[in-house]
Amino acid sequence: MSTLAESDSNIQRISEERHFDRRSWAMLALASAVFLYSLALSLYVALLPTDGWDFYFDLTQPNPGYVFTEYYGSEPSPLQNGDALVAIEGKPIERVFAEAFALQLPRPANWQAGNNVEYTVRRDERELVLPVPLARLFPQVIWNYVSRQFGGPLFLLPRSGKARLHRPGDPPRLAR
Repeated sequence: MSTLAESDSNIQRISEERHFDRRSWAMLALASAVFLYSLALSLYVALLPTDGWDFYFDLTQPNPGYVFTEYYGSEPSPLQNGDALVAIEGKPIERVFAEAFALQLPRPANWQAGNNVEYTVRRDERELVLPVPLARLFPQVIWNYVSRQFGGPLFLLPRSGKARLHRPGDPPRLAR
């Protein structure tokens, strides 16, 4: 009889090990909240009027700055790959980003789709003032932006769920 009781207790223990406890549910809720917040923020940013360019901060130049790298818009742009952003509407870019990070930057009044914004850029050691058109990105570009931001995690979700359901010590499952 003791082996039957031990067997029942082992089955119950194994069954309890396979269920989420409170910490697991809390971690899942937190991870889901972070993912949804990041997705919502990316969609919000993608829907704002934009010049259509991606950029990065380049420290390798003699004058470090924000350099335009990839254009996503459908209309021609006066900006070129490799232009370094110096100012927006006459305001130095360092001040623009400092105010933005301090959450003190009001959006310029003319920052609307269809308007032009004055960018000062450094191109081939010359500073140029260019009228840059703003537009809303069309759905395919927004999808490309979001999938680039979340492509890796979205691709791994089905795999991670499958790995979570198949724990070490479980009998092998056949691939479907």
